[in-house]
Amino acid sequence: MTRVILCRHGETDWHVARRLSIPEAALNERGRVQAHALAERLREEGVSAIYSSPLKRAHETAEIMAKNMGLMPQVIEALKDWDYGVWKGLPDQEMKEKEPELFRLWHESPNLVSFSKGEGLADVRRRSLAAMEKILNLNQGNTVAIVAHDSICRVIICSILGLDDSHHWLLSQDIASVSIFVREGSRVFVEVLNDTCHLRNSND
Repeated sequence: MTRVILCRHGETDWHVARRLSIPEAALNERGRVQAHALAERLREEGVSAIYSSPLKRAHETAEIMAKNMGLMPQVIEALKDWDYGVWKGLPDQEMKEKEPELFRLWHESPNLVSFSKGEGLADVRRRSLAAMEKILNLNQGNTVAIVAHDSICRVIICSILGLDDSHHWLLSQDIASVSIFVREGSRVFVEVLNDTCHLRNSND
């Protein structure tokens, strides 16, 4: 039995401002508190390895978690966030004003969207699932943690549940949330989905 603890990174100022994050966006003070809460949540889970997106907000979260477990986060490029291309760093309202039709499509049918100088959701799914398969094959019989992004968590969980990318927005993946799934042979079971109980005292 292999257990995967899928974590979304902590908060950044870009989230507070409702802007699409840029690669170098760092955790803010609340995000660091959330990362420590994640570390405490996973402390007794017997995690043998931690994998992380290379983007700063995820890697900082993973570093805080890993230090609490005596581990070093292993960076996997394919776990980086959806590349929004020319939309990176833009606030919601500006995206809506600049490209209203694309903005509408992104919210209604994200599987049909491909961003200029970026990528489509199908690209995100391919690389995310390839990374997941690699992690599972390297850690059979163990418990591992993955620190990634909203988009990555959603496509992985949709795949596990047998849902295609048109269902992308039907799942919630809150900041610093935990989802857990187990693989036994060829079967995968979801144990926990979008749990944030560890943040009860850290979001004040």
